[in-house]
Order: sequence, then structure tokens, then C-alpha cells
Amino acid sequence: MTYTATQIAAAIAELQTEVRRQAEVIQQQGNELLLLRTRPSTKTKSSLPDPEKFNGQVHKFDTWLPSIKAKLRVDGEAIGDPTAQFYYVYLNLDSHVQAMVLPQLSQAEDDQSWAYTSILD
Repeated sequence: MTYTATQIAAAIAELQTEVRRQAEVIQQQGNELLLLRTRPSTKTKSSLPDPEKFNGQVHKFDTWLPSIKAKLRVDGEAIGDPTAQFYYVYLNLDSHVQAMVLPQLSQAEDDQSWAYTSILD
């Protein structure tokens, strides 16, 4: 197949137009990225103090449970998504208590279902 000089010139002009259009899109995306990088974080600050780690003593559970629930209720957005909230609860347990809830952690990882209530219930 042979192309005329006019057809080749038209194809080149069409490609040049497309390259200019893509360059404009790249420039716009770069500007948006710069704006997002310089914008202050919208993540809210925590209001309540972190509760004391639960050490497994039954008499302390009665005060720890309302404290951790209040923290999640008030500062849940600041803590993060459900995965972050799940690990927040998990990390607020002493290591020997963490060992007791390893089945819930394993189940959460398997199901990708990060309901922190599975640790509290």
C-alpha cells in the first residue's frame, strides 16, 4: 500500500495533535499531584488519650473495655480505616493477651474482614 504525501502529512499532523493533547493531560495531572502534596492532611487529630494496654487481669477489663470503645467511637476517624482500628485494638493488648486473640487476627487476615469487635467480643 502506498501513501501520498498529503496522507502522510495528515497522519503526522494528527499524531502531533495527539502528542500535544497528551502533554496537556500530563501537565494537568502534575499540577493536581503538586496541589495534593502541598494540601494539609485532612486526617483529624485524636481527642482522647490512648487507653492503658489491657494486661489480662479480669478486674481491669471492666474499665479497659469502655475506654477502648470510647477511643474508637470518638477518635476512629483519626485512627484510620477498619484495618487500622483492628490493629489499634490488637496493639493495645499485652503480648500474652495478643497471643490469646491470634485466632481472630488470623481469621481477619483470611477474610480481609477487619471488625475490631471480633477481638472485643
